[in-house]
Amino acid sequence: MEDHNSIDQDESKPLMQKHPDDKDSHITIPKRRVIIEPVMCMYFIAMSPIFIVGEQYIYSRVAEDHGFKFDSRGEISDCAVNHSSPEYQKEKAVQEVTSRWLLILEVAITVPSIFSTVIIGAYSDKAGRKIAFIAPIIGCSLRGITYMIVVYFRLPLHWLILSSVFEGLAGSTGSAILSCFAYACDVSTVENRSFRITVMEISIGIGNAIAVGSTGPLIKATGYMVPYVIITGVHLVNLTYACFFVPETVKEQPNTNFFTLNHFKDTFKLYVKDNGTKRRWKLIILLVVFFFCEMVIAGSKGPQALKLLKSPLCFNSVLFGLYQAAQGLSMQTGTMIAVKLFQKRVSDVWFAFFGCFGGMATNIFFGFANTRLLIFMVVIVAFTGNMVLPMVRSMMSKLVQPLEQGSLFASQASARALCVLTSQFMFTATYAATLGIWNGIAFMLMAGNNLIALLVIILYMVLIKREKKKETEKYASIN
Repeated sequence: MEDHNSIDQDESKPLMQKHPDDKDSHITIPKRRVIIEPVMCMYFIAMSPIFIVGEQYIYSRVAEDHGFKFDSRGEISDCAVNHSSPEYQKEKAVQEVTSRWLLILEVAITVPSIFSTVIIGAYSDKAGRKIAFIAPIIGCSLRGITYMIVVYFRLPLHWLILSSVFEGLAGSTGSAILSCFAYACDVSTVENRSFRITVMEISIGIGNAIAVGSTGPLIKATGYMVPYVIITGVHLVNLTYACFFVPETVKEQPNTNFFTLNHFKDTFKLYVKDNGTKRRWKLIILLVVFFFCEMVIAGSKGPQALKLLKSPLCFNSVLFGLYQAAQGLSMQTGTMIAVKLFQKRVSDVWFAFFGCFGGMATNIFFGFANTRLLIFMVVIVAFTGNMVLPMVRSMMSKLVQPLEQGSLFASQASARALCVLTSQFMFTATYAATLGIWNGIAFMLMAGNNLIALLVIILYMVLIKREKKKETEKYASIN
């Protein structure tokens, strides 16, 4: 790493350098190392509480409508309810109605974001990365402001649907993630890309941990209004930083249109047309792994929250936030430590392999946990539960060209949006439907998804080994 003196002595050097993997590309890299990570971190600091505060606020409103006593700001207490009592029946009804509201809001965001992320991601390969992470910041800000108005004036919950649609049109979380990961690939080399993408995942984890860890005490001390004021403020700071302090890496190409079907063509041709490197089947298999693992990550929040708020656990806002922060930090820290220590000895695919085991164990343990002590032991089990996603992102990014990174991560963002939509119907709906049987069934389904991803990774490893063997035999026969 250059020191400050050497930089000052050579003022004739440009502020931006050509991308090391492609000297003829339109991608340049700034000398400053830490650039995009604050955008990702601040985005999730402000985005996560919208969901966390929102689900508790909706739960409290629904509970009020059903005459069920619920106070997420209250002290922790033993709230076990007799299953045959009227109070238990009210709680069950509140759980079912709340789960439907969470499903509706996720659909309102997800459906428009499936298309907007493809457009924004492919467009960023030609017009620049900044629009791809500025748009979702604006969309999430509008959603936070809407929640703030609904809470303040106690408006009908239906207004939240409109704000979710607006956020989806702006790209939502998918666009924020794809743009930041594409930016990270722009400024990294093939050798350090796995670690750089892991750092981006950690930025997400840190943002989530700060958000969920502080949201609980904030709700308890101030109610639901103040968190949304803070959320809006953080988004404004992030928007200012993104607009004025993040240098562009992609040089805008002439005659680039935003609304064009070519964006969809550029994105999906990665999976339907090979470029001569035999990468197509690899991208398809890795996308399947990504889909099944992301489905678990995206779909676990709702059922987890409902189980934690329900008897006999009855987490209040403080304990709820503490658990979410601890689990997020455990998953991200485990990934960072593993990659940092074993990156030169273990390949990305083996990291993904062990990550699937961690995800499976986490969901099985959470499904069976029925005391607060066991719930917090899940934090230990989840230490390697998020390892698979950054590794799959890294493997896929190494298979495409620099100016295809936006399209690649756009396809991942669309897959993530489909994961959110599918998982809400599969996991949240399953949780609501099986409350009277066992509230752990949804988490067993999540573990099943991790198992499918594990089997697909094994298939990938076998095919890669066969390909290398054929290439070796072909090379030997030529010589």
